[in-house]
Amino acid sequence: MLALATAGCLWGTGFFFGKVALSEMPVATMILFRLAFTCAGLVPAILFDRPHFEGSELGWLFAASVLGVPVLFLVQFKGLSLTTVSHASLMVGTLPMLLAVAAVVFSRERLHVGGWLALVASTVGAGLIALSGNRASGTAHATVQGDLLVVLSMLAAIAWILISKRLMRGHSALIVTASVFWIGTIMLAVVILTAFGVPSLQYSTRAWVAVAEQGLFATASATVLWNGDSSGFPHLTREFS
Repeated sequence: MLALATAGCLWGTGFFFGKVALSEMPVATMILFRLAFTCAGLVPAILFDRPHFEGSELGWLFAASVLGVPVLFLVQFKGLSLTTVSHASLMVGTLPMLLAVAAVVFSRERLHVGGWLALVASTVGAGLIALSGNRASGTAHATVQGDLLVVLSMLAAIAWILISKRLMRGHSALIVTASVFWIGTIMLAVVILTAFGVPSLQYSTRAWVAVAEQGLFATASATVLWNGDSSGFPHLTREFS
């Protein structure tokens, strides 16, 4: 529980520092640099525990890498660029309820009555927040489009989490996390470099600190804590069963 709570807190910082970085960097550039720091932070996992994925596991690993890195981050931070930090954070709050539903449908896990009531209440609350984006005072820069893109990115996150859980049945959480981010980041780098060319490095120290925080703390550390070790921390979906 402590690991999951800490992961949630670290993830939350990513939106604030993401907004700081986006004040100077394009979305694609910021994400590429963020994930470069993430991969750097996960290097020890690759060096000390070499990945050994075989057969169908390679297909699942590729799917988790595509959904959990390029799709998730590009859609989520495109949404962030169109809405506010507070709205984006609230939209990410839909992840537990969406994940609970996915666990029930795809993993055949059970959700008690109180869980279903909380699920409905959360859904209504998130909908009201999104629809009030253009009307509430102090949220002039929040848009329904931005909020919905952040919610859409959560669907990719759900697929990534469920696939990662499947892979962690036979591999350590650390090596699954590191493999997904390294493969996903390489694919993202190819797309960005092909579409936009080599990104500029001429940004302020403030922007670089914001990107480094996102990569090392809001992504690498948070994801390692979130996934945990198969013999240690519980998975999030168990909290809803």
